[in-house]
Amino acid sequence: MLNRPVTSALPWKLAAVAVAAALCVSGCSGSDSASDSGEPAVDTMLSIQDIKKFALPLDAYKAIGEQDLALDQARNRLLSDCLARFGFEVEPPRLTPEVLGENQKRYGITDPNRAAQYGYREPEVEQRERPKEPELSLEAQAVVTGEGQDTLAGQKVPEGGCIAEARRKLAEGAPQAADPELVNQLDQDARNRTEQDSRVRKVFAEWSACMKESGYDYSGPMDANNDRAFSTPKPTEKEFAVAVADVKCKQRTNLVNIWASVETAYQQRHIERHKSALDGISKNLQAQLAKAAQLGKA
Repeated sequence: MLNRPVTSALPWKLAAVAVAAALCVSGCSGSDSASDSGEPAVDTMLSIQDIKKFALPLDAYKAIGEQDLALDQARNRLLSDCLARFGFEVEPPRLTPEVLGENQKRYGITDPNRAAQYGYREPEVEQRERPKEPELSLEAQAVVTGEGQDTLAGQKVPEGGCIAEARRKLAEGAPQAADPELVNQLDQDARNRTEQDSRVRKVFAEWSACMKESGYDYSGPMDANNDRAFSTPKPTEKEFAVAVADVKCKQRTNLVNIWASVETAYQQRHIERHKSALDGISKNLQAQLAKAAQLGKA
């Protein structure tokens, strides 16, 4: 029967993420070898004027902002088309771009006005209206995931379900990327190495000393950002005060520019070491974006 009562909703925005993660269950490694563990030179010290627009080198190999939105919308359309073949008419949710820049909070809070007004909160994210997800019956969910249902209405369920089919169709004709998760692995490795870099540790210590002058004891900026004492429903006076001091100390020590400059150097080194694989990922991404644009016009 196809009209079993609805039981749950599908997180459409996360469907593609889940599939991509499943591609790299074991044996994935994008970090440099121990011989590359030295600290790279910082050729130019950055002077970031607008953190919301700031891009790191590896961002060029990611779908960000409108590109990410276009791919999600294309996958959802292909997913709906697949479900329709099995008798499920599902309207994909209306998706909107992320409200914060890709790296806007990468180095913690940086805007003094936001610190004074919101503390460490992100009202754009917290108050954002979430798209209503379509509710699916158990049969429809089985067709989406490919789990628990091999055939339905006389048709074979695609391998991996409609989610996997949508991913495959979007990638049709695109050059295969050797490791779809390589960019994320290199990004995380560069961030880890950056936070252990002597230049970043030094500026963290300077920031920490600055915070102590205001009476706050934190070893690094993310310790303040993630302080569990600020998990209250609304910001407290202390949270406002710490956030304001945090930004002032970042400005006094030039922390964000140093941190971002060092991380840029690590990412650039990764790109040099993995140029061939990253070029393949870039070509794959551009081909999928072109396919998504075609689907958007159809």
